[in-house]
Formats: sequence, structure tokens, C-alpha cells
Amino acid sequence: ERRPRPATPQHAPPSPLLPPTAYIPLRFPTSLSIPFCPPFPGKKRGVGRPKMMGVILHHSHPPSMLYVLAFFAISIEAVNNTRFATPLFPPGERAADYCSTSSTTLILCETICNEAITFQLLPSSAMAFCVEQCATEVAPLSEGCKEALCDWSAELVPAIFDPTKQMRLLEASFTSAKTLTAALLSYKSVLSISEAGGQTSGWDSLSLGYLKNFGAYDGCEAIDGAHYCLTKIEIAPGADIGPFALCVPSQCGVGDVNTIWNGTETMIAKTLVNVTRAASPNSTISVSSLLFPLVTTCGDNSYPLDASAAAMISVLVLLAIAMLTATCLTAYYFYYKPSLPSSPRSRLQRGEYMPIEDGRKDGGVRTGGERERVMADKASDAKGGPQRPSGAAAKMPSASASASAPKPETLMGKVLVSLSLTSSWNSFFTLRKTTGTEAMDGCRVFSMMWVIFGHTLLWPITNRGTVGYTNINDLVAFDGNKDALLATWWGQVIPSAEFSVDTFFMMSGFLAAFVSLKKLRGKTPSDVLASAPVLYLHRWLRITPIYMLVIWTYTFIIPLTMKGPNLNMNQDISACKNNWWYNFLYVQTVFPDQPERGSCYGVSWYLADDMMFFWSTPILLAVYQYDVILGVLLPFLLCCGSVAAGWIIAWKKQLRIATFDKSPYFAFYYNPPWTRAPPYLLGIMFGMFYYRWKKDRLKIPKAYQLYAQGSLGVLAGFLMASTVYGMQKANQNVPSDVGEYENNAYIALSKPAWSIGVGIMLFLCFEGYGGPVQWLLSQKFFGYASKLTFLMYLLHPMILALMFFNRVTAVRFSIVNFSFSFVAALFSTAGLAFVCHLAIEAPLASLQGILMGYLLPQRKKSNPEKTNVLDEGPVNSPAPVTVETRYFSQGVESGGKLESKGS
Repeated sequence: ERRPRPATPQHAPPSPLLPPTAYIPLRFPTSLSIPFCPPFPGKKRGVGRPKMMGVILHHSHPPSMLYVLAFFAISIEAVNNTRFATPLFPPGERAADYCSTSSTTLILCETICNEAITFQLLPSSAMAFCVEQCATEVAPLSEGCKEALCDWSAELVPAIFDPTKQMRLLEASFTSAKTLTAALLSYKSVLSISEAGGQTSGWDSLSLGYLKNFGAYDGCEAIDGAHYCLTKIEIAPGADIGPFALCVPSQCGVGDVNTIWNGTETMIAKTLVNVTRAASPNSTISVSSLLFPLVTTCGDNSYPLDASAAAMISVLVLLAIAMLTATCLTAYYFYYKPSLPSSPRSRLQRGEYMPIEDGRKDGGVRTGGERERVMADKASDAKGGPQRPSGAAAKMPSASASASAPKPETLMGKVLVSLSLTSSWNSFFTLRKTTGTEAMDGCRVFSMMWVIFGHTLLWPITNRGTVGYTNINDLVAFDGNKDALLATWWGQVIPSAEFSVDTFFMMSGFLAAFVSLKKLRGKTPSDVLASAPVLYLHRWLRITPIYMLVIWTYTFIIPLTMKGPNLNMNQDISACKNNWWYNFLYVQTVFPDQPERGSCYGVSWYLADDMMFFWSTPILLAVYQYDVILGVLLPFLLCCGSVAAGWIIAWKKQLRIATFDKSPYFAFYYNPPWTRAPPYLLGIMFGMFYYRWKKDRLKIPKAYQLYAQGSLGVLAGFLMASTVYGMQKANQNVPSDVGEYENNAYIALSKPAWSIGVGIMLFLCFEGYGGPVQWLLSQKFFGYASKLTFLMYLLHPMILALMFFNRVTAVRFSIVNFSFSFVAALFSTAGLAFVCHLAIEAPLASLQGILMGYLLPQRKKSNPEKTNVLDEGPVNSPAPVTVETRYFSQGVESGGKLESKGS
């Protein structure tokens, strides 16, 4: 009212199908500020259209009827051009009634085409053709969807004049992507590959991941009667463009959204075919070849509570009840009751009389005057300390000793103590005696941190169901971007994180040989081989229960905790439901040509390989017991054969070491045991060497210690640094520029080289020549933390899934953002691992020890100090927490558990 009304823009006359009063012009206030990116530099704001848009319009192909309908040209184009026109309905008739009684398709098409002409997207002469084409495209929409869209359109003008009313059409437009723009850019990228033979250098290159638009999920959810839909364009199996968001009425389902996209696709495809044939009459391009499948999901994705999930929850609840019950009963019978004033132990501590057995055959106890006095000597020794009680009191354990380590005799008592939280707590905070190999604890912890570090960074772009990065070009060196993180010197620690598992393999082989050979003195090869079945059973029982609990929790319980438009765990759930028994038998990595068999819980490949390596350990040790030279030569030859196999496979399968070169590197080299064996076999040889070194009490001559320390330290550092930074060139472009020979050599030799470097470093630490490295790795803290590495390895995918599968927008990479994500993932995983260790892992390990003790009852030995036990130590690092006793069919036939020696 304060300024002159602007001149009414020219537009097409209203259709005779609607009353003349059905349309009015509307101009937005000139003070309205809308961010707008001009199509071409140097052009005036809002002026000019992309070349592809001009091509479409000049070939008389109307814009997608549903593109305009789906809130793009109607709202944003209108705002940018500062003019608008919208339908009004017959006077006195409510919009909702009109939409339900009139031809909804006709109303929509009249509205759309009139807007297209008003915005000069179509000439006025194309009105009839526009309505006809529109009706064809709108017809497949469900009646409920068309009526809801009509209602939203009818709200526009009343909402402008009444601030209390909603403008759901514009609100939905603001929270949605532009289908026409998205489709044009998608086709541009596809054509740049199919026609030009390569991707464009612009930001719309498919590899950059910019061709996605998540809209505003929360904004759409706040609109009454609306829901959020995401659509992907599948240009090839496993290759998607998008997703692109649409906020539509809740009456519009997946089929309706696909109809919107199909109309846009068809319009663009027809235009491209006409343009291409006009320029190249011999072109064979067709409309059908440009129509790609669409994958659409609407609303929040979630997973219902089914019978399997309920069963898993019940199992976990029963475990919790059993743990709490055992903790309470143990506290009463082994801690509280012995401390009562009337208990014999309390009376002993107070120096009172106690009944003792008199040694009679009837086992009776003397009473009254026949009772002996047994008094705890309260006198102090010369230093002021209490003297040791004599007689029966000397043989009776103190109350404090019993309280810290209850030793029940009955089966029920042993089970209660095993399930008790107190026992698990005491066990966790009890470190093994110093053995000189404490540096391995630090290696385990740092290697586990390295695993989580690499997975936290790569999880958003390497796992289906995650949202990716908004600025992946800052992370990956597409188009030779040397400033990308993975192309820098510091960034090499990310792709090199896979060497962390080679450290685990090497230490596993070392302990399997070193610890076992110390216990095999005097045993024949047949004794070792005869013990193998019991070893396999013990190892399988030790790992499998907690392993399967984690898999089923991830499969059935974790999905229940999440909800969102991007949540997609269908592949993970289906893989574990259909192929879980491969994990159960630890054979999922022996089918490289059938990757679906190993797709259940991706990180489990390590457990399968480590188990298969362990199967070979008794054979290798038996050969060593037969002949030392042959025992060392056999793993050496196997290691050489595995390296050669890796080189040949890399050559035949055209494997590439660079992560983003899209080769089957993981299926044919990274996972199979026949290519990953060298670190474990080198660990076996290192264990054999160090066993002989300690047995013969060898030492580096004092005159050569400094030289040996320096030369071996430099050699270890060179081997480890060359493997981490040796392939920086491969990460400086996508696809990488590394030659085939160099690539294959690195694939085959890098992991053995890394393992040799770690072995040399550990040898120096064991012998006291490790310097600052030895001091750091041998810190007492790592002795505790290393007990959690096995569970941290199993549990960290759950934490990462909870962090990234719930996101509604892409992640923006920066050093600060990633640092926070890594710290959160690391400490969340460690905390969850600690709880699971106390509540599940340690109790199950104790129960397994009890079971093996009853299956193989112990035979009394004349000299118990020489019990023969094969113990591979912490067999997989990350490893089970305690060291299990291994039994021979000849000699000791049972065992129980040795004292804890760390993870």
C-alpha cells in the first residue's frame, strides 16, 4: 500500500477450462532477499539460463510437468524472477472441496502450464500441447497424491494474505532438491563418460560425490502432512548418482515420486536424442538407453522388533541376570559371610580357640576338653611385624587372601565365581609377572588405535548406507589434487592402517612358537600332533561364543536403535542371516569369487585367517621338534610361496594398491589366507629364533651392542617407513599413476617387510636396547588396555555404524571434525569393550576353562613342575584376554587355566 503497484506482467490468458478469475498475478516485495547463484558469470542476477535448458526449450519439449509441480519452477524460479502467478478457485468454493470434486489432473496441468508460459519457459501457443503432455505424465500418480498436491497448491494465495496459514508447497520446495537440475547434471556426467571417454574436470564429476542433494530433512519433517523421500539414479550395478531429496505429501508414495522422476528423465532423454541426432545423423543413441533405474525410499527407515531380535535381547538379559545374581551370591558366601564375628576365620584373626581335625580315621572333631588350643601369635618380630601363626593356623588362609581370590571346590561355586563381576574386575586389574615381552602390549594398543583411526575416516565413503563427504575432493586426490589429505605425506598413515593387522598376525605367530616351544621340551612330534584336536576345540570354544554374540547383536539389535532416511543396513543384515555359518566355521575368506559368503561383519575376515593360521601351528611345531633346521625351513618356504602367490594374483587380477582404483584388491589379496600368511609365518620363525636365543642364553657382545642397536634400529625404521610412505605416489591421483610392476611388487612385498621391521623392533625391546620406544611400549597402562583389544576390534564397527548410519546429511571433512570423531569412536569403543569384558568375555572364558577341566580331568603328576602344556599365548592380537591351557593326549590330560598373561 505504500508504493505504487507494479505493472502486471504479461502472461497467457486463462484456459477456458477454468473460470476467468482462476488466475491473478503477484509480485514479491522488492526488499525480499533470496540467495541466488547466477547461471553464468557476469550476467545480471536471475538473468540467463543454462545452455542445456535453452536446448530443451527450443525443441518444444515442455519442462517436466511434475518438475514444475514438484515445487521448483513454481517457487524458486518464481522468486528469482520476482513474479508469480497461482491458481484461485471459484468464489465461495473452498479449495479442498474443489480439489476433491473437480478433475485433479486437469487442475494440476492447467496450473503447471500456465506457470510455464508466465515464466517464459514455453510459448503461449504451446498451452494445449503442454496440458496434453502433462496429463500423460500426471495420470500415473495416485489419486490421493494428486489431491494432496492440489490442496497444497490451493493454500498459496490465502496464505499470502493470511499470515496464520501455511504455505506447504513453498515450504516443501525449500526443503527439496531440484529434479530438473539434478537430472541434467547427472546426465551431463554420464554422457561425459560414455561419449567423451572420461569424466569432466568440473565439480559435477561423478567421482567427486557432489551430485547429491539431501535437501532439508528436519524442515520437511516439520511440515504437516509431508514426508521426506530420497531418490538415487542407478547408472550401473553398484554405481549410483544421488541421492536427491523431495518433500512431498505423505499421500505420495514411492511410486508417485518415481513418476515425478520418470517424467523428468523422459523429457531430458528425448531432448538429448533430438539434439544428438541433429548434430550427428548417424548416432545410435536412443531414449531407452538414457532411462536409468530409480531407487526411492520415503520416510524414516527403521527396523521392527522381530523374533530374532527378541531372542537376542532375551539372551543378553539372561546373561545380565546371571552375572548380577552370581555377583551377589559370591559377595555373600566368599566375602561377607567369612567376615562375620562367628566365622572360624574371624575367630582365628582374634586369637580365639578353633576346632581342628584330630586326624582320627572317623574324621571327627575334638570338642570340650579334647579341643586343642590354636592361638595366633600376636607378638611382633624384631621389625615390629606380626609373626607367622604356627600349627593349623599357619595352614589356614587369611580372610583377606580368601576375599581377594575365592577358590570354591564345588562345580556350582566355580560357576558362580566365574560369572561374578568381582572376579572379572580382579582379573582385569591383575597384571602378569614381568617376562621381558611387555612391549607387545603397547604394540597391540597402538595397532588397535590405528585400525579405528583408519576406519573412522573411510567409513562414510566405503560403507553402503552412509552419507559420504560433502568435500571429498579435500580428502581424495581426484583430478590429481596434490593438496588432498591422502596425497600428502601425513595422509599416508590412513591407507597404511592395514599394516596394523599384520602386526597382530606377526605377534600371534611369535607367541604361538615362542611360548609353546618352552613347554614342549622333551616332547616328541607325535605328542604335539596328538594334542592338535584338543587345541583346536579349546581355541574355538574360547573365541566363538563372544564372536557370535557380537555378530548377532550387530545384526538384530543395533538396527533397532537407529532411524533415519539414510539408514540402510539391509545388506549387512541379509549377509549375516544367510551366511553366518561361514563365520561360525571361520572359512568366510576362502571364497574370493563369491564375496557374498564373506560379507557378514566385514572385520571378521581377520578372525577367520588367524584361526586357519592357528590350525597349521601344531604341524609346524611338530616338524621343528623333529628337526630344527627343517622346522625353520618349512615356514620360510611357505612364506616365499605366499609372497609369490600374491605377486601372481596381483598381476592376473589387475589388482591396484590405491584404495579408489576400484580393483578387487580386498577380495583376492587382502582377505584370503594364502596371501596374508607371510606375517604370521615370519612371526613363527621369529618365535623359533628367540626361543633358541633365550635357551642358549645368548647376548649381544658388549663391544658391539651400540653398533647392533643402531644398525638394527635403522633397519627396522627403514622397513616400516618404506612400507608406509612407499606408495604415496599411488594416492596422488585417481586413478593412480603407478606402473604395474611397481604396484604388484608393493602388494606382494610390503606386508612381509613391515612384519620384519616390527620383529626387529620387538627384539631390541625384549633385549633392553629399545630406548624411548621400549619405554613407551612397556608402560604399565598398556598391560591393562591390551586386554581390551580383542573386544575393541569386534565392537568398533557397531560404534561407527551408530555414528554415521544415523546421519541425515553428508559429513564435511576437516582435521578438527575428524579428530573429534576419532576420539569419540576410540573412547566409546574402549568403554563398551571394558563393560563387555567384565560382563561377558571374562565370565565366558572362565566357564570355558571349567568345561575343559571336566572334559579332560587332570592326571596327577609325580613332578607337577614339569607339566607339559602347549600354549600359543595370546593367539590373536587383538586376542582373547587370558592365556588358555593346552592339553596333550599324552602327559597332562586336563588343565584348567594358567594365570592370566594379558591379552
